[in-house]
Amino acid sequence: MAFYTINENQTLITALNRLCALYFPFQYTKLFGFKPTMLILFVLWAYRLGEVIVPLCFIDFSVNKCYAYFSPDKLSWMVTSFDYCTDVYNNTLLVAVIIFGLSTVLNIATFSKVLYFYRNKNRTDVVSKQRERKNIYLFFQTIIQDLLYVIDFSFTFYFK
Repeated sequence: MAFYTINENQTLITALNRLCALYFPFQYTKLFGFKPTMLILFVLWAYRLGEVIVPLCFIDFSVNKCYAYFSPDKLSWMVTSFDYCTDVYNNTLLVAVIIFGLSTVLNIATFSKVLYFYRNKNRTDVVSKQRERKNIYLFFQTIIQDLLYVIDFSFTFYFK
């Protein structure tokens, strides 16, 4: 479950990557080159791994003792059965919607730059129009793909 959330949250990192590539091309290598990207991913994965291993092996710093686990009987993720534990996970869908909203804003900014580039070339040839149309389709595909994050998260935690 800990790694699942990191994979899902990478949609925001991907949207930020695209935005930086178009708006800050000279700083892109410094911010999103191979080494910085590996460092960001390593920090995220190490944090989540530490969040799982430290309570299991050493000292449990968790105050509320609420955990999500996979139930083989229901084939779904469940929350520990304490009454106060359900309150802990009530805001998870809100976080998913916020991440979707942020990545959508970043994607719209990226798409507007791409569309501005195609519209201001003053070309009316068929190839430019086809590329513009293709980028519009790819933009909507990106938005729908990011929306799948919210849908997946909803069905993982709420609609069991």
